[in-house]
Amino acid sequence: PVISAVGHEMDFTIADLVADVRAATPSAAAELVAKAESEICERIDAQFASLRQLMENKLLRAERGLDRLAAAPVFARFPARLREMRYGLDRMDSSAAAAVLRRYGSSSDLLRELMRRLSPITMMASVNRNQRRLELLGQRTDAAGAEMIRRTTQQLENAMATLHAISPLNVLERGYSITQTLDGAILRDAEQSAPGDRLKIRLARGKIEAEVKEIEE
Repeated sequence: PVISAVGHEMDFTIADLVADVRAATPSAAAELVAKAESEICERIDAQFASLRQLMENKLLRAERGLDRLAAAPVFARFPARLREMRYGLDRMDSSAAAAVLRRYGSSSDLLRELMRRLSPITMMASVNRNQRRLELLGQRTDAAGAEMIRRTTQQLENAMATLHAISPLNVLERGYSITQTLDGAILRDAEQSAPGDRLKIRLARGKIEAEVKEIEE
């Protein structure tokens, strides 16, 4: 968007015809593009309050959902189902032991097979394989962590750039100012003051207290 702010009420320039918005003065243009610091703080506080309320509502709904699930008939049958599963596991354990004995023929054959698998050479080969897997997993984890940090850093930099662009202080750095009465009211029109009034002028760095000598419409 383009804002024209030549600053001469009696003049009407070509820029006024093509601009999206025409402001009477550069200071008025600055107020159009940048809200007061207190307004921005109020919006941020309101957004935080809304977010907090949303999270509390979601937690409350989740608690109610858990209560409904706990009261469901299916959970009343859970202990019996657990006993059935335990009985099934016992049967599987017995079947597995019988299958091992059928495969190896006797306990001595099983012992020899276990000794072979537990030999130093076999154990070292297994350790080496697991070590390579751990190294590969560590490399993938480091790469994923670095990528997450990079994306998070980029998002933070973008957010900071956006805040800097809309900051009223950034507008003041370009030479604009905010004029207020002594009680803090922002002046947008010369008719809001009278000769002899004392005003506060906020600059990018510091404030000035001035007295109105003359008013020009």
